[in-house]
Amino acid sequence: MKEAFLVINAGSSSIKFSVFFRHQNALSLGSRGQIEGIGLRPNFLVKDHLGKVLAEKYWENSVEITHDFLMKFLIEWLEVNLQGVKVKAAGHRVVHGGTEFPSPVIVTDDIIAKLEKLIPLAPLHQGHNLAAIKALKKYFPLYLRWPALILLFTRLIPRFSGIFLFPGSLKRRESEDMAFTDFLMNP
Repeated sequence: MKEAFLVINAGSSSIKFSVFFRHQNALSLGSRGQIEGIGLRPNFLVKDHLGKVLAEKYWENSVEITHDFLMKFLIEWLEVNLQGVKVKAAGHRVVHGGTEFPSPVIVTDDIIAKLEKLIPLAPLHQGHNLAAIKALKKYFPLYLRWPALILLFTRLIPRFSGIFLFPGSLKRRESEDMAFTDFLMNP
């Protein structure tokens, strides 16, 4: 059975994913896709490594069509339709790891709890990133899970640019490590 690795970027209205296959000591793209329109009219599209459409699906919006439901659908679809493939691990993009998680880590309940405390730093993204992790943990607990914690531009922008208005409960260092594309585009 061929081993596969799933990379996920779950946002407020979409879940983007790529599946990589292991060939000896190298990884190659197997397929990629997205579920867009979450909260409106979700649609699923997956293509192979050459761009050929493998599947499309549409749902009418309802309260049952959540990130949780869609993550379960995605993994089940991959395991059924990528013949001879078993997803062995999943990596997640998480928008903010604060100062404690500047690099990838193995996900535990303790780490999820710490990442949830950072939701005020990225309220439109962090919770949705964590929803994907929780769904995989709930439905597929045997997967090894690690989030790719990405702090956009944090080491590239001048220190003074980290001065923003944050809730007083957040540590100063957390706010200094948060970068805003908006600031870089409109200084």
